[in-house]
Amino acid sequence: MDYDVINGAIDDIVWIVNQYNKEHGYDVSLCERLVLALLGYYLAFGPEIFDKINVVLEQLKIYQCSSELTCLMKKKELRPDDQKPDACPGTMWDYYFDKNRKFIGATPSIIYYIRNLFADVFVLVHELAHTLEGVKGSIIYENDEEIKFKYGFGEYLVDKSRTGFQKEGHGMTELITVMIENKVYREFAKLDVEKIDNPLVKEFLNTLIRNKKFGIMLDSYTVMSALFKDLIDNDRFFELIKKYYFENEREFFIEEFDSWDERLSLKKIAYYADKVYDEDLYNVSYYAGPIRKQLEVVNEVTGFKPDTKMLIMV
Repeated sequence: MDYDVINGAIDDIVWIVNQYNKEHGYDVSLCERLVLALLGYYLAFGPEIFDKINVVLEQLKIYQCSSELTCLMKKKELRPDDQKPDACPGTMWDYYFDKNRKFIGATPSIIYYIRNLFADVFVLVHELAHTLEGVKGSIIYENDEEIKFKYGFGEYLVDKSRTGFQKEGHGMTELITVMIENKVYREFAKLDVEKIDNPLVKEFLNTLIRNKKFGIMLDSYTVMSALFKDLIDNDRFFELIKKYYFENEREFFIEEFDSWDERLSLKKIAYYADKVYDEDLYNVSYYAGPIRKQLEVVNEVTGFKPDTKMLIMV
């Protein structure tokens, strides 16, 4: 690794966050977490990802709450017609329409509550992935009452008279987001803390060093993460994410993955992810076998050797 380049990138990211914060006046702790999350994207995706990150930052609002309760109250404020609000971290989109009810744009918001530096950084990594999905999102159809979007591996139906959306095919989107979290973690864990200049980054890396020996897997969806662990850890699969995911090129993603071996089907894997996403015990039991068979083929054709030691960080 060229640490002159990495330290220069850190300085650039600090500058980007300071520029972003001129219009928002966020708390210092939020800005520190954002610097670390963006550094994670730099390490995992390279500097090219900032073409899309800069687009997101032009519109993004972040709500850092002091507790689960204040997070829940903020969500109720932002989405008064949501019948089942929760306190979980999340990304929300506000959709805008012209006087003829035609779609003209959308802006994202991230909301989360503070736990600790380590957890909060990876919450931001996770939620930033959902905002980046929308940069090259496309419209499937639109009429006067509703509009349907495609991005990630999901489709999102928006009622123009309400806030929020109904989602379909969201399991694979969340699985890929967990993969991104874990790739960022692995890239952070490779860094030599002694060669980093920035004190914030040094502090954060020291927290990783204390956990590194346990073979941690970061987890937002416990059961799904455990079932798909081999795919989450597979760097060759992550190269497909880098190449296609935030470009909204789902079809090319599927085509290249399936070309690895005639026994593979990314559509099947996405279907299985959708089925186990909500952790229904019947579905988990029923689909665990087919998931395992697909991942065994992936391991074989990519030469990936799974790590048998795992500690899931919830």
